[in-house]
Amino acid sequence: MFWPLLLYIQAGAYARSGRPAEGLGLIADAIETAGSEPTVLPELYLLKGDLLLAVESGSAAESWSSGRSTFQDQLRAALASTCCELMTWAMKPEPNRSA
Repeated sequence: MFWPLLLYIQAGAYARSGRPAEGLGLIADAIETAGSEPTVLPELYLLKGDLLLAVESGSAAESWSSGRSTFQDQLRAALASTCCELMTWAMKPEPNRSA
């Protein structure tokens, strides 16, 4: 799980420096390396979407620094909330389990 996070940070740095196309390969590697790790995949896919939008907009640094759309912010908040709820549910002890 450590390596995908490093790739995520590097891909984000490429986006902020106006080179999102270079970050796409890194984020693809991060997604592949993460496998089915549920805690990190949503954030990886959100960055991939941001990178794709920046590449398509043509002005990568401007599109990254001008902020994400309200829809993307709402989606990120909803995903974070859902992940927190799932983690809370998964960590609850089962009622039939003896201590």
